[in-house]
Formats: sequence, structure tokens, C-alpha cells
Amino acid sequence: MIRDGCIRLNRWFLLSIGVIAFSFVLGLGGRTPTLVWAATPTDVEEDEQPIEGPHADLFATVWLSIAQEYVGDAEVAWDAIGETYHQRIAFASSEADAYEQAALMVAELGDPGTLIRTPDEVRELQAGASGGDIIGVGMLLGATSSGETVVLSVLNGGPADQIGIRRGDRIVAVSGDPVTERSVTDVAGLIRGEEGSLVTIALRDPVGADRSVTVTRAPVEFTPQAESRVLPGNIGYISLTSLREGMDAEFLNLLRRLYRTRGLVIDLRNADGAVHPAVVMRIAGLFTPEPLAALLSRRGGLVLTPIRQWDDDALRPGVLGPTELDYHTKPLAILAGNAATASLYTLGMLHGLQESGRATIVGRPPDDQMLTGRGYSVIELPGGGLLNLSTSLLVSLKSRAVVEALTPDQVVPMDVKLLKSWYDGIDLDIEAGRKAVLNALQ
Repeated sequence: MIRDGCIRLNRWFLLSIGVIAFSFVLGLGGRTPTLVWAATPTDVEEDEQPIEGPHADLFATVWLSIAQEYVGDAEVAWDAIGETYHQRIAFASSEADAYEQAALMVAELGDPGTLIRTPDEVRELQAGASGGDIIGVGMLLGATSSGETVVLSVLNGGPADQIGIRRGDRIVAVSGDPVTERSVTDVAGLIRGEEGSLVTIALRDPVGADRSVTVTRAPVEFTPQAESRVLPGNIGYISLTSLREGMDAEFLNLLRRLYRTRGLVIDLRNADGAVHPAVVMRIAGLFTPEPLAALLSRRGGLVLTPIRQWDDDALRPGVLGPTELDYHTKPLAILAGNAATASLYTLGMLHGLQESGRATIVGRPPDDQMLTGRGYSVIELPGGGLLNLSTSLLVSLKSRAVVEALTPDQVVPMDVKLLKSWYDGIDLDIEAGRKAVLNALQ
């Protein structure tokens, strides 16, 4: 803990590392993956070590948080790094300089997701996230295999839908600013703005025809949706746009309607990124009782085990908990996108079902920019900044290796061919999933 400008490392922390390692070995069969702590009991002494300087608290909070909580897969000499940056941070001439040096210290870990946000950046993010609605035009964006920003889905009745923007349109420019070199996140930021303001979006359809539309920004809210239908060959199809609380009951209700189908395709491509861990484990429990993966942190190892028996909190009026008849044993294909693998719980479910052979995964090759396989915690820093810190890793139960990404069994490139299929009312992802289920039936 940090107290009166000093670092005090309590005995609980020093003892816990050995207990955690021991319990993890027991839980996963006696073999652990190669993981690296930023500090070990021999690196940190229990005595108080005074840290002086006007920004000593910033240094102490960042250094100690990483020493106690960081989990990675590359070796770092964190004690030596601390000695290098202590004076630079604690005695910096200004808070801005102290944060700049702290950011450089954190970058020494080599983990792109472990980073510092300055107080100004935090205030800007908070201002953009104020209120319950997003001020935009109602589109979900992604990237093609060539790096272009593409419209993955359009909110029904939203501003983009009303102006005629379609799924499969590529974004060329926003308000006259070309976006060919920008990330999807940057493009989304350009499209968002003040309510009632106008934004002009230059679009290119799958056959190369360009057009420009002007959209009025308005509050948009993506309401979780679940839908089902029967595909040719008597294959069931369920689409979920979220895995937040209540979506497990929606899923179970739709699954029961597809009881007589020969197999199932689950579509998670347009998930909004909101994840309730118990919801994920209850949906997984409908397909397997077997453990899926494990989460490893400095505080312990957690095996992700599907939930077969639902408690009353998971149910809703008119939907009873699953029975033996609801446990789906037929062939299964899952359509996955970046949002579905951003959570360790959904990534763990998909990886576990794939690794056991229970499901075929359909989607894109791993995105080098996606930070998968890691769980992050947010720690408040003196002055109002934040430390985004890697505190857990997803580990395969079979290989005992860190799960860095989800590699699809069936790859469908996000190219012009796929975008054109969307325009033509066909979905090559769904077709690939359907064929995978039919192949499994043979």
C-alpha cells in the first residue's frame, strides 16, 4: 500500500505469490505456462522505502501497482526500470512531464495495452462518454482485410439507416477528411459529434461506386437483440448482438424453438462488446459441461467452467431454466468478430469449444491490433490520470499456453466479395457456418 509518501509492502502480498502458484498447479494438472511477473518476492523488500519529490505519489502508485499486479509473457527487470525512472518522475518539473516519464516507464513492459492516460485524456474521454446515449449516426464499423473502414451493421431507424447507408459500404472520407490511413477507432471519433450537427460521409459501395451523404448526428442507443431462423438444410441460426445480462434467457428461448433442427450456427459478429461473465458461462453450459480455459492472475487461477444449472436471477417470466433436453449436442458453428474476442470470458468460451472440437469457428484471421488473451484493470492515479494494467492472462487447458488470439477454422476474408454478398442479400459467413455444420453431420 502507499502511505504518507512511502511504499509499504505487506506480508500478505509476499506470501500470496507462492500460494497462488501452488493452487494454479493443482487446478491445471501440475504444469504451468511460462509467465513473467514484473516483480518477485526477492525483488521487493518489506521495509518502508521513502520516496521523495513533488510527484513521488505518481511514481509510487504506478511502480507498485505493476510490481504487485502485472502479468505478462515477456521478461522485464522492473526493479532496475524503477531505479531509472524514479528521479525522472518524482522530481519532474511539472505534472505533465511526470506523466510523460511515467508513460515511458510503463512502455518498458512491452505490452501495448498496459498504458497511462493523462488527466487531460481522462477528462476528454469522460466528456465524450457523458450521458447514456452516444451522439453519432448509428453504425457499427470494422476493417476490411486491406485496412479500409467498412460498415458492419446499421441501426434500424437510426440516422445512418434513414439516409441510406448500407452494410458493406466503405468509408472514404468524413467531412472532407480522407480516412484511408486512419484506424477504425479514429474514423468513429470523426463521425461522432454534437447532437444536431451535420457530418458528411463519403462512401464507396462494394462495386466501387462512390457517393456522399450528409447525416444529422443524434443520440443512438444499441438495444440488445436476439433473433433466430432456420437455414437451408434444416440448420438453426441464432444471432446475438450482446452478451449482457438477460441475453442468456433470450438465447435459451430461441434455442428451444430450434429443437428439431439438425445443427446450429451462432452469430456473434455484431456483438456490442458488453459482456456479463455468468451469461457467457450459462450459454456455454448449453453446449458442454467441460472446463473451457483458465484465467491466471497474481491473485489466483480461475478455471472457466460452464454453468449448467441456472439460478433464479438468470431467468425471466415465462422462461424456465435448462433441462437435459436443452443441452445441445448437435454440430455447432460460431461466427466470431473482434468484439466477441475482446472479453476474456467470450474468448475463453470460443477457444474452449474450438479446442475440444465441440464447435467450428468461422471468421477473420487474427487482427494484429487486437489485444486478446489479456484482462486489464484500471487504476486511478494522483492528479486524475489512469493506469490501464494487464492483470490476467487466458491459458489453454490443453496446451497450457497463453491464448494470444482466436484462429478461425473456416476463414472468410473481409474483402469486396464478402461486402458484395451483403449488398446482394447473401452472407458468406453464415453460408460457411452452415456448410461446416452440414459437413459435421456427414
